[in-house]
Amino acid sequence: MAKGLDVDEKEVEHDKDEEEQNVGHLLPTGKISWSQLTLYFSCPKRYEFRYVKRASGRKTSYMAQGGLVHAVAEEMCKAWMESKFKKLPSAELMNDTVSTKIKEATEAISVWEKNHADMANPEPFFEEETRALCERYRVDRIPTLRPRVLEAKVTGFINGVIPMVGYIDVIDRDLEAEKAFGIPESDKIQPTDVVRDTKVTAKKYNPIQVCNSLQLSSYCLLTETRKVGYDLVVRRTKRLPERLFMLPEDSDGVAVRTEGELKWAADVIQDTTKSIISGNFPRCDPESWACNPNYCDYFDQCRGQYGPLTFYSTP
Repeated sequence: MAKGLDVDEKEVEHDKDEEEQNVGHLLPTGKISWSQLTLYFSCPKRYEFRYVKRASGRKTSYMAQGGLVHAVAEEMCKAWMESKFKKLPSAELMNDTVSTKIKEATEAISVWEKNHADMANPEPFFEEETRALCERYRVDRIPTLRPRVLEAKVTGFINGVIPMVGYIDVIDRDLEAEKAFGIPESDKIQPTDVVRDTKVTAKKYNPIQVCNSLQLSSYCLLTETRKVGYDLVVRRTKRLPERLFMLPEDSDGVAVRTEGELKWAADVIQDTTKSIISGNFPRCDPESWACNPNYCDYFDQCRGQYGPLTFYSTP
């Protein structure tokens, strides 16, 4: 079993030849990250605008809400850890944290999305909905968490040559596995730990999305762990209130990556990084959801330059 890993930076063993092959100096930000990869996958041209040309983007209400829920969840988890997992963070703590951060979050919004955009004054609903999402996380998720680390920054090399950074919401302990393997108390990441990512979404994910998640696989590569899971905080609908799901549901919210799956993920990251370094930034399929003026920050600088599109209604 591998040794525990430091939280803020993990060193990956590789020989001098691999060090000399480090391609970080060829990347726009010096390292690859999941946010860069997912942007490139959705539209390589959009990646170029954001990371190569450094064009400013917009912040949507969904993005702001997701960030706010993450921030409140972190504060509640800190309190949970400080109590030695004996005292559930109070609703008062949750509401006070939302009140402290809500103004900054709403002021940063440049585009109100979907159910928010249809309101003449969306701010009150945005705040009330955010509080309800945080409450779901407080009541339904925190009691079963035993976090080792919150908001962990981990770095390493993919296939020995691709420098990568990851920001992990929760690294959760597997107490039964620790006992079985005789792992002592430690602040360092252990191979038995579970990498968890929290998502605020409009609908529940399909279980296959956990299996295929390159984000979760990349975090395994950076932490030398195998166990992963999603915590989904789902927005209300006309028929249902806010809900929380731990995926995959059929295995107590934990999936285990195989060696082959991690090798495949590493090769995907390396192939994509090669395309970025080569300056290959084609436009995405115009039928894609990403090629939409309501979604793409840079639509006016790209497809929009060819004239108006009468079949879209822009915000």
